[in-house]
Amino acid sequence: MLPPERAKDHLRQRFRRAAPSYDQYAHIQREAAAWLLSGLTMEPATILEIGCGTGNLTGLLAQRFPAARITALDFAEEMVEQARHKVGESAAVDFQCQDAETFIRSTAASYDLVISNATLQWFADLPATLGHLARLLTPQGVAALSLFGPGSFQELATAMRQIVDPEIRLPAESFCAAPDAEAFARQAFAEVEMSRHLVRREYATFFDILDHIRKTGTGGYHAKVPRLSRAVLNELGDWFSRRGGYAITYEIYILSCHGARGKQK
Repeated sequence: MLPPERAKDHLRQRFRRAAPSYDQYAHIQREAAAWLLSGLTMEPATILEIGCGTGNLTGLLAQRFPAARITALDFAEEMVEQARHKVGESAAVDFQCQDAETFIRSTAASYDLVISNATLQWFADLPATLGHLARLLTPQGVAALSLFGPGSFQELATAMRQIVDPEIRLPAESFCAAPDAEAFARQAFAEVEMSRHLVRREYATFFDILDHIRKTGTGGYHAKVPRLSRAVLNELGDWFSRRGGYAITYEIYILSCHGARGKQK
């Protein structure tokens, strides 16, 4: 297993390569972003976005809260460049290419809204991350977070174990389970609301599933998955076909968190 920093570098390279194609394929991430926005009932003056990617959510935040000052972070420079191009240069939006785990540990700033879409599942230490986010909130602040759970890509994981290697575990299977994610949030925040969603997506072919993973950069790091031959890929496609089609499940948690635990709001 790679050390955390090397695994992070591997993930960063995947997102860097995916920056030009991300918007075309990130349909499930856009759906999660819409859920986050629909739950907001506040008018924040300061916003921290963790994992801004190509700026899809950033642009929506800037439109909805035009008076807010937004700090938008991503660790892949190519993603940040796409976001700058999409949202435009603005005094109200400060795009920064930074490792968010490092940023939230060290910053002394505070924010009315901390928001993160489809990012925190990749962080090395989710409990510590949530603790830092709680510290960054202003007294009436809100953390609005979406992250993927280990139920994501369960069909692909089953197919890989049956066709390729029974010991294979996909990166998504190491994501935090729902009860643990909620427990970690409650350790950090005074109030937590969490919902869990299972979204099933149909694809035209097995190779469209692989395209979605590759062109969004969400393949993660997996040390034990060998390079697959075309013959094996065809076998995997046949596995899906025999079960009625090329469907993938995504497990998504939406968290709305208020107030650092132990502090007065």
